[in-house]
Amino acid sequence: MKADISILFAGDLCPIKGTEKAVLEGKSQEIIAPLGPSFFERDIAVANLEGPLTKGGEPIKKTGPNIKIDPGCIEFIKTAGFDIVTLANNHIGDFGLEPVLDTMRLLDDNGILFAGAGKNLADSRKSLYLEKKGIKIALLSYAEYEFGMAGGDTAGASPLDPVLAVRDIKSVSSRVDITMVVIHGGNERSPIPNPGVVNVYRVFADAGASAVIGIHTHCPQGIEIYNGVPIIYSLGNFLFDYPYDQGRPEKDDFWWKGYMAKIQFSERPGESTGTNRSFTASVEAVPYSFWPDGTSIKPLDGEDREGFLRYLEHISSIICNESEMSNLWDAWCLMNGPQWVDYFRKAQYPVTPEDTEAYANTLILRNGFTCSAHYEVVRNFLRMICEGRIEKAGEYMDRMKALMKGTEDETYAK
Repeated sequence: MKADISILFAGDLCPIKGTEKAVLEGKSQEIIAPLGPSFFERDIAVANLEGPLTKGGEPIKKTGPNIKIDPGCIEFIKTAGFDIVTLANNHIGDFGLEPVLDTMRLLDDNGILFAGAGKNLADSRKSLYLEKKGIKIALLSYAEYEFGMAGGDTAGASPLDPVLAVRDIKSVSSRVDITMVVIHGGNERSPIPNPGVVNVYRVFADAGASAVIGIHTHCPQGIEIYNGVPIIYSLGNFLFDYPYDQGRPEKDDFWWKGYMAKIQFSERPGESTGTNRSFTASVEAVPYSFWPDGTSIKPLDGEDREGFLRYLEHISSIICNESEMSNLWDAWCLMNGPQWVDYFRKAQYPVTPEDTEAYANTLILRNGFTCSAHYEVVRNFLRMICEGRIEKAGEYMDRMKALMKGTEDETYAK
């Protein structure tokens, strides 16, 4: 008998500030209600939980904000009906080791499955296995190496090592029908994935992934079907009130918009191999907005929806154009590369945490080399300088800025 299953993927779920306040006031249903009954028309729902569910711990030394979520916000996860949350991200370890374990215990106690974090490195890398409608499914979750990663004997997120991930995917996919790979990484605020991300995600598809889903960039990126495998480069934020007190983005900023990906897997009768069944996959993008403070998440409709989907189609088409991708990537590196040169100047050795400014700059430089998305910028920008590609990259700056604002019109970026 032919089988099919629908799996809904949502991006960064981080109920802090306005969202947290509303959830703790018992308004979870009000937050999610505008999405309507169609939101619940899926067999499995997955989101990325962007922080530990804890009241304890001390903030670790890192770049970016230290985020934690009141444990009471577990009610929103349950109300929204998320069956699985991924924990491999750059905030799960923001308050040390014990809050990671607190989060895992709380999820277990509430019957919510998770992947991508553990009590140590080996535990964090474990795949999640489940069965639904008689279909065997596995989910693997990794994060680019920033802060709060699991170590040999320390709790944290599962760090992304592409070589080890390929080994994991090959091993897991031989034992299940559907293998989902969720990656937390990429360049924040960039509308296109960097070429390294594209190569790695495609290799994961070749290794046996049934779908590859990217998150973390705080903006939508495109979709491609690569050799029959859906690759979603970034969903954007799902529900994430702005974590800073200043610089709050405007209504049209992509911080407040994203899309869910509903992937429909349909069995190919007669194409099973061994004990595994063969599936085709199709993707439906469901765009939404949660402006101004994450107390309501609403589907885009009318022209807003059509405009978002046209934009998503356009940025998706760029991924398949190697020349265009390369030129826009160079423009992105020209926009962001000079700051890394400054950190080379500002970082110091020896340095201690008491040397506040110097230590902070050294932490940033460290992140520039250990996080692959940042490292790709540093490496490409230095090559651009030495290979005389700066001027050409400048010709694509307005195009990149326009895409960041959700338009192809370069005059809008000026």
